[in-house]
Amino acid sequence: VVVGPADDSLKRLSAEGKLSSVDLMFIDHIKELYVPDLELSEQLGFLHSGSLVLADNVVHPGAPAYREFVRGSSKYESWGLKCLLFPEDIVVSVSRSLLHVYMH
Repeated sequence: VVVGPADDSLKRLSAEGKLSSVDLMFIDHIKELYVPDLELSEQLGFLHSGSLVLADNVVHPGAPAYREFVRGSSKYESWGLKCLLFPEDIVVSVSRSLLHVYMH
């Protein structure tokens, strides 16, 4: 468990060599930070081709900038998962990274 702001934690894990790449990233925090933290993860080289990024609550309460970012980017193939409690709502966004090389 790493406690603290995501951007500080990601930078520290990278600098200390404790994290080089991820197969699955789950994002569930301040919605306005979804895009900056995903971009930071790209810059630090954590994502590789096939990495999955799951972002929670993208419709309610909503993370429209994140949805637009991953859906409009050629770096990701994205789709939504519906909620069992509210089947009409997409709750989790799933994005598969199409990055072919680490971006250090």
